[in-house]
Amino acid sequence: MNAIIIDDHPLAIAAIRNLLIKNDIEILAELTEGGSAVQRVETLKPDIVIIDVDIPGVNGIQVLETLRKRQYSGIIIIVSGFVE
Repeated sequence: MNAIIIDDHPLAIAAIRNLLIKNDIEILAELTEGGSAVQRVETLKPDIVIIDVDIPGVNGIQVLETLRKRQYSGIIIIVSGFVE
């Protein structure tokens, strides 16, 4: 399996990266903003997309909605650092 990580927090990216590596999941890309996310997902075709809700540019929910409209069939995991 392989994945793309989309998050603008270096510590979050590192934690997700370590978790994926420990589970033998190849990381295809690490993005820090949502503007290029849809294009990269369509180009790289990852099995898994892990995306933060609150990222610069196009937010995680907008990326999710666009991918679903374009029939992306992989796994999408939405994460958030919001505390409420």
